[in-house]
Amino acid sequence: MTRPGVPLPSFKTSESLGELIKDLNVWTGGGTDTTFKRMMGSWLEAEDTIEMPEELRVKAEGFLARTTPTKGWVVYEHRERDTHAVRYVGKGRPNRAWSNDRTDPEHADRLRNNELEVVLVLRDLNETDALREEAIRINNYVDTGAQLYNRDIPEL
Repeated sequence: MTRPGVPLPSFKTSESLGELIKDLNVWTGGGTDTTFKRMMGSWLEAEDTIEMPEELRVKAEGFLARTTPTKGWVVYEHRERDTHAVRYVGKGRPNRAWSNDRTDPEHADRLRNNELEVVLVLRDLNETDALREEAIRINNYVDTGAQLYNRDIPEL
């Protein structure tokens, strides 16, 4: 991802990586898009980052694993960015997880404004398994008192 002769930036702390992510969020209009994820993946594989602290590498790799689309069907969650509380559980093709085309206007606005984190919790499923896993997760969260945007609670 670098041009010849231009070194990759050095991020020795999670704070400096966090600042980069904030800057890129502003630059991309509030979304960590595929380009950013490709950049981060290339950065993690580069020799320049070998000295990166293991804790920071694990955080960056975890971020990519949770947010990078895959093939097949997925089960995803929309979580509060500060508390990580689950606010929505869904299933669909990978791009559906980031779509702000939602029934609940508040939910749609919060996605559009990048106020909710999108996490792919299960990947590469067939549609039947995705429906079952979505239902299990929704019911588990409802049973624990979670305040979900989901309007329909599927029967198990």
